[in-house]
Amino acid sequence: MMGDRETHFPQLAETHRAWLQELSERLSTVCSPEADDWDRSIAVRYLEEEFVPRFRREARAIDAAAQGPPAVETMRVWAVTELLKLLRVQLIQLFHSAEGGVGFARLTAKLLRAFECWCNEVEAVVTAVPAEGIGPMSNSSDSLQQRFMAHMR
Repeated sequence: MMGDRETHFPQLAETHRAWLQELSERLSTVCSPEADDWDRSIAVRYLEEEFVPRFRREARAIDAAAQGPPAVETMRVWAVTELLKLLRVQLIQLFHSAEGGVGFARLTAKLLRAFECWCNEVEAVVTAVPAEGIGPMSNSSDSLQQRFMAHMR
């Protein structure tokens, strides 16, 4: 899926690949309905303490860098961002209810897939825009990619 985008912005694609791999590894034990409460608690703690702060930072960076009239790409990023937030909240609620098991495994698989989609959409936004940028900042010497990376620091 990343294809040509890698040639334009390889560090973002590589960062997303590594992040998706880390997320998959950290949540792998709870992708099984047989996962126990301890495994689910570790997964929820990882999501809350490590994944969410990093996700929020990148989501804010893309929002800040892509200011202006909403393009189709930025609307898709917004939609997948909201889906990820909802899935995370549902996982936490499911963890706190005594149900767990199959439902937790299904939601975890959905979260992993949604995160992969989110990475692809962010890369599409960052790389699809001409070097001049978008919206009211299009006359700026900073490209969308440069503004995005500045917000990531």
